[in-house]
Amino acid sequence: MLDFFSKYLSWGSLKDEYIDIYVSEFSEKELHDMIAFYQTSTGKKALRSMPQLMSRGAQIGSRRVQENAHILRQI
Repeated sequence: MLDFFSKYLSWGSLKDEYIDIYVSEFSEKELHDMIAFYQTSTGKKALRSMPQLMSRGAQIGSRRVQENAHILRQI
């Protein structure tokens, strides 16, 4: 399993595709601005907090779907 993840999901194996995603969405100046922001204390805090924030957001979405599943089934 570790060999699989190392080969197919490591940063080295994904880096170029992530670069393509960011380059397609942001100008060179915007990328430099982002780098500068993430080097600040607030940017570093944002990076540390991001996984938890994303998880909490997913929980909200999941809860909302569960609370309204009966409406979804009717539709």
